[in-house]
Amino acid sequence: MVISQDKLNEYLSHPAAFWFAFFIVIGIFALMTIFLLYHWEKYGKDSMKIALAELVYLVGAASFVAIAAFSLTMYTIS
Repeated sequence: MVISQDKLNEYLSHPAAFWFAFFIVIGIFALMTIFLLYHWEKYGKDSMKIALAELVYLVGAASFVAIAAFSLTMYTIS
């Protein structure tokens, strides 16, 4: 199946394409986060260090997602 360059450009210029890709990436990121948190809880030796690592990771991840969503919102409404 061959997609023409014009059709591809038309699809990629639509804001819904960006949001679709964003939610796919966030879904994969969420799965990786679940696996990482499970690993830390199951195999972590020092619970204080694990709790700190989880806190730092979750704050960083939430910041990343919020900034990405804000940036995408600003891009699609401009």
